[in-house]
Amino acid sequence: ANTPCDTLSVKYSTAVIPILQQNCYPCHGAGSNSGSGGITLEGYNNIKVYINRGLVAGNVEHLPGFVAMPYGLPKLPDCEVNTIAAWVHQGALNN
Repeated sequence: ANTPCDTLSVKYSTAVIPILQQNCYPCHGAGSNSGSGGITLEGYNNIKVYINRGLVAGNVEHLPGFVAMPYGLPKLPDCEVNTIAAWVHQGALNN
């Protein structure tokens, strides 16, 4: 049985961070070997910079004009993409 994808009230702490930890932090974490392309997404204040520039959602949605992320890998599952997009559209709150 598939768990329904709940994007009505996405919380950064419980819904977004686990996706970032699994898929983004290996290359864009806060560690010394991370921050590919000079981009660090670990930590709310870091990711918010890129959210404010209109990035992240477009990257994971593989929209035209964005670098598809995760880089060189298949697009994330729809629920994960929709979760990130919903969080951004709901104001990308630190909740």
